[in-house]
Amino acid sequence: MGIIRQTIKALVHENNYKKISGDFVSLGKQSVNVSIGECEKLTNTKFSIKLGADKQTRHAKKDSKFKRITDHELISKAFKVNYFNLDISNYEGAKYIHDMNLRIPKKFENKFDFIFSGGCLDNIHNPSTALQNTSRMLKNNGRIIHWEAARGLVGHFHFFCPEWFYSYYAINNFTDCKTYLLTQRKFGKGRFDYVTDIFEWKPKFTRRKNFNYFKSSTTFNGIHYILVIAEKNKNSTYDKIPTNLQYLDDSKSYDWRKMQKIFDKSKRKPITTKIKFKKIGLPYDTDHFKYLGSNF
Repeated sequence: MGIIRQTIKALVHENNYKKISGDFVSLGKQSVNVSIGECEKLTNTKFSIKLGADKQTRHAKKDSKFKRITDHELISKAFKVNYFNLDISNYEGAKYIHDMNLRIPKKFENKFDFIFSGGCLDNIHNPSTALQNTSRMLKNNGRIIHWEAARGLVGHFHFFCPEWFYSYYAINNFTDCKTYLLTQRKFGKGRFDYVTDIFEWKPKFTRRKNFNYFKSSTTFNGIHYILVIAEKNKNSTYDKIPTNLQYLDDSKSYDWRKMQKIFDKSKRKPITTKIKFKKIGLPYDTDHFKYLGSNF
């Protein structure tokens, strides 16, 4: 698990929309896989490598030549929050200990203003339980950012699709949910140093006769990630389970697609980039996706 260029940009984007404040918890201790210089450039904040050097996380110990600041140094200074970690054990110094495969204790309910899940759910055997846990952990008007693997990586329990997140937050009446697919199609400077194309996902799409499923699976190679930003309100729930979009024609299923009208009214603008290419195509050859830019 770690903080990379894309997740820092997403946090800054969200902070520009509405200031991130209060109690901020990360699921797992995060290695900051971005140089201190780039962290300062992305957040417009000065950090101390002497006071905030990472000597504890696994990546820091394995790659001692790369001088990393801690996640606490980055998040607490850049966003002026009370920063904490929650993990299955204290081997990397987390303040809160809990196995997210299991229901969260009541003491964690309505506790945090902001949650960051960076490559956590794909390593948990019961991700649905973990997702319900984070929803219960959020305060009213609290927000969460997910960064999870979608395809192309080894060593994961799960790969996720955008619908899995969108449908959950829609059926549980969240204020807003922005859901993205980020595609890394070119090798970067290193494992964590790369740029991506960014696409927004929505449930509405064009049904096409003779859709070629095999061809759709080969449209985009490379590593894919899911990026999600969701906001809770006092009427949000956590325990409603959505039905897959393909089976929503059943009258017994709640049509969570209706929430798209609510989410589209949000003043939270989608993440875009200034660099856009004319010939890029859409992931899986479907207009569920909208191209928002490249070099993110």
